[in-house]
Amino acid sequence: MALPDDTLHAILAALDEPRELLQADFRHWGLTRLAGLPADERRLVARLIAEEGRFAGERRVATLSWLLGSDKGLDFLIGEARAAISRAASVARAAREGRALSLEERLAFGALSTWHAEALVAALASGALTEGELTSMTGHGVDQLNERLRAAPASIPLTFETIDAALVDRVNGEEKLSVESPVVIRHGAVSFTLMISSGVELWRAATIGTKEPETLAWLEETLRDGDCLYDVGANIGLYTLFALALRPAVTVVSFEPDAVNFHRLCVNLLANRFQDRCTAFPIALSDRAGLGKFHSSRFVAGGSEHWVSPDMDCDRPSEIATGCAVYDLDSFVAGASFVRPPTHLKIDVDGIESRVVHGAAATLAGPTLRHLIVEGRPATVERVRPLLDRAGFVLDRSTRQAVDVGDHHLGRHLFRKGPL
Repeated sequence: MALPDDTLHAILAALDEPRELLQADFRHWGLTRLAGLPADERRLVARLIAEEGRFAGERRVATLSWLLGSDKGLDFLIGEARAAISRAASVARAAREGRALSLEERLAFGALSTWHAEALVAALASGALTEGELTSMTGHGVDQLNERLRAAPASIPLTFETIDAALVDRVNGEEKLSVESPVVIRHGAVSFTLMISSGVELWRAATIGTKEPETLAWLEETLRDGDCLYDVGANIGLYTLFALALRPAVTVVSFEPDAVNFHRLCVNLLANRFQDRCTAFPIALSDRAGLGKFHSSRFVAGGSEHWVSPDMDCDRPSEIATGCAVYDLDSFVAGASFVRPPTHLKIDVDGIESRVVHGAAATLAGPTLRHLIVEGRPATVERVRPLLDRAGFVLDRSTRQAVDVGDHHLGRHLFRKGPL
């Protein structure tokens, strides 16, 4: 029962108008099965058709031809409408009974976390949302659910995201996690957004001015437009983001082998629209090129004190160990011709700083690199001083961390190329 061309064109024209498809439309187009549906099912079918009509070109035509011009397509539309009504009724029952939503119920409305599920149930229980309204808020219609709950009194600012919204309705590549709270970080005249999904990330946001003030000062004093920072051990990207927000024509190359932190780094780049000025690599740097096993001591966003074996021994247990690529910086710079060589190098890798420096001999001696900051103990830095001396670097200053670890005086050591 293929649709006649004139009928298809009439449907396409109707979808371009800002109005809901009515029973009279279905009758006029000869879609008697849809015209004869109960009103609630017919309204949902009209919404599903309108959603498919958002697409452009051949996809739009092919999809609507199948949905409205075949028995299987009509069966699909009617089945989806009835399923939405059933899901809404099930969630409404849960609200009346005071029970938790099942995973299937949560899936239908994009309730990514238990907080989302509780907020949805509470909205129904309070009357802020009705069962009838909920039926149109599945699939792509989840935006209506988000708008309604954000407007509700004392609402929790959660974003509900169905699989349709996640795969199709994405805006500028932004990803919504189950708990995702943006905070604006301000330090002097610099500001940027940091996405918060864990207590560790919140701690990093709150202590940016006190944890490593010398790193911020180093960037403010030495970074100029046109420079390129290599952030080795970028974590969730705090100093990458600071550098990009500080100077509008700076680029950054970030290295973060921890899987969850690499993800969070990319989320933060997207949140600030910095993705065009930063290239992030999920690799570890050392003094060799090959493969290693990366150990995450805590698999939590913003976590640190990780290590890569066999380059580093550690007596701490790890929650998860993943395979990772390992590069020395010289091999990386030689092979990654699509990124600029560094003018600034920040190394914070929880214990193998000297290996990273030894793997960067040619880069250190090259013409572009002018500034270097290394976090580590004085003994670690002393092991690489001969190499830095030969490359023309001088120690500008060393600072102790606000809270030292035992008597090891963990701190940051700032070098620059040229005479004092």
